[in-house]
Amino acid sequence: MTARYAIINSSELVKENRWDAGFHITKNELKDRLPELEARLTKDECWEILAKFSTSEKLPLMVLSRGSWSRPSEATMNAIAKEYPHLSIAVLEQHIAETKAKIEADLAETKAKLETATQVLTRSYPKHFRAGWIYPLLETDRFDDDFGTGFDHAAIPADYDPQTVSICDAWICNAKGEVHPGYNSNPVPISIEGIDVDKGRKLDAALPEPVSVVDWFKKR
Repeated sequence: MTARYAIINSSELVKENRWDAGFHITKNELKDRLPELEARLTKDECWEILAKFSTSEKLPLMVLSRGSWSRPSEATMNAIAKEYPHLSIAVLEQHIAETKAKIEADLAETKAKLETATQVLTRSYPKHFRAGWIYPLLETDRFDDDFGTGFDHAAIPADYDPQTVSICDAWICNAKGEVHPGYNSNPVPISIEGIDVDKGRKLDAALPEPVSVVDWFKKR
């Protein structure tokens, strides 16, 4: 960390009526910028700009605080801005990159909270399969064939961990959990978009074990 220092005249100490080094070093560092800001902005315009930042975003201004303003607060920031409007803007400029990064991080967090609040408001929760559960198929006659009809549910094996996949191997069955006779050898891939997640329920019935190709041919 680079040491900061400045040569301050005693007249400057008297003028500002303060002896704290941090203040005088900061003011000395910004001595060229201050006249530019004073020519560009009125005090009211400085206050208007500063008012748009939160207390935490204005923490760099604490270098300008007097002993009686030792704790960061809205009142402290207002007192600093009132006494040093242009110097406050100059200090803020020095730290604007970090301040901007903090605002962007807070904004991202706020956006995530807003998305979650909207999700709760609309009840549009993430869809996912659950092991050992059975779900109605949205296309109820999708698996109707010569082997049977009414097999309009998909059952997820209890020992399967679907996590957050969008397609899961499921047994085609009816509402009782009875497996479709034409699909009783192996589960088939089912999309999360093809089931009614909100009407899913825990399945009590036992599901068959998948049959290997070799075993399937032995049965024939």
